[in-house]
Amino acid sequence: MKLSMQIFANWLKNYQAEAQITSNRFEIEAVRLFSPEVTLNENTLYIGRLKDFFRNGNDRILCAHRNDVLLLHTTDLDGVLNCVLDGLILLICPLNRWTRGAYSASGSQMMTSSSDTKKALAISRLAAKDLPEPGVPRISPLGFLRDFLSTMIRLLESAFRP
Repeated sequence: MKLSMQIFANWLKNYQAEAQITSNRFEIEAVRLFSPEVTLNENTLYIGRLKDFFRNGNDRILCAHRNDVLLLHTTDLDGVLNCVLDGLILLICPLNRWTRGAYSASGSQMMTSSSDTKKALAISRLAAKDLPEPGVPRISPLGFLRDFLSTMIRLLESAFRP
């Protein structure tokens, strides 16, 4: 599953992120703590302190993916990483996601008004097209074939009974 920078911005909105998102493509496949010694992967979101990215930086937290950047108003690296991991858990564990409360598939909290809920649902469907809606089972082609085959066998048995 690939995610966009806007999804991470939604998850981190409590940190009043200053977002500079230019592409917002669904390209992020991994999340890593930034280290100057690590070779950068183009499909990874890196999280670190501003001073880790730049020599004259401070302790504020920066999230970077290619040219997309989120500068957060916090120095709590553990809290930011935990927030991102919580969002990933909501996407990866469907049972957890639908039983934990009012969250959309993109991991953002759903609003209570119907127009906001519809907007959140539309965003969540765009953010995770491969995830089913709650209560809607995934359609399995083998399940259809199994049902079709059992129906055909029953029809043939009834046709040849004396």
